[in-house]
Amino acid sequence: ILAADGVDGASLSKMKAALEAEGAQAKVIAPHGGVIKNAKGADIKVDMSFLTAASVLFDAVFVPGGEKSAAALINEPDAIHFINESYKHCKAIAAEGQGLDVLKASFVGARLKSPGVITGEKALDKAFIKAIAQHRFWEREKVPA
Repeated sequence: ILAADGVDGASLSKMKAALEAEGAQAKVIAPHGGVIKNAKGADIKVDMSFLTAASVLFDAVFVPGGEKSAAALINEPDAIHFINESYKHCKAIAAEGQGLDVLKASFVGARLKSPGVITGEKALDKAFIKAIAQHRFWEREKVPA
């Protein structure tokens, strides 16, 4: 889960709970270690920073909403690289709310209808979990590095 200060805490928490209920490990990756603040000012523990995390360590990526969080991630080259590399490696990618703006700022932006890219779903968590269960979307394999 890619997030920064100002993240939509409900969006992040709902997806994290849904993933963990299915036995997945959900990690919050942010521009810095420690904690970030959600849009209401509550602390969210950061599991890894962009300095210590790489997309190759994860099976999928989710970008929750939150205007300030999205703006920070759009301006974080490592966040954009994380998303681009996840796409190149055919992994499931999902975004909700302003998290979609982060995808639009990446290579994925022109490919939002690609297999394994989940946005705009009413049951986003269920659709994302289903996509993760497919493991990879090999039809995306031939993309530039």
